[in-house]
Amino acid sequence: MENTTTMTETAVFDTLAVARDLEQAGFDRRQAEALARALAAVQGSLATKEGLAQLELRLESKIEALRTIMLVVFLPFQLTILALVLPPYFGG
Repeated sequence: MENTTTMTETAVFDTLAVARDLEQAGFDRRQAEALARALAAVQGSLATKEGLAQLELRLESKIEALRTIMLVVFLPFQLTILALVLPPYFGG
């Protein structure tokens, strides 16, 4: 089995080392190599802590932008509605 290293954002996966560990744990060579390849293939689609932290920051930024838009757009609208609805209750 060739030594292939799959790299994601911050994680390194050494399939040869994994296959050797699996062989030492009792897997035959074919099983160990197949499992190591499968693990390497899956690892590329897993989220990392760093990736999740970056996503969280982007989402927080977008949420804050939406809050600002809501304040700018909806607050004047709500104040207009209140100006039209409340005067009769206060003698206007």
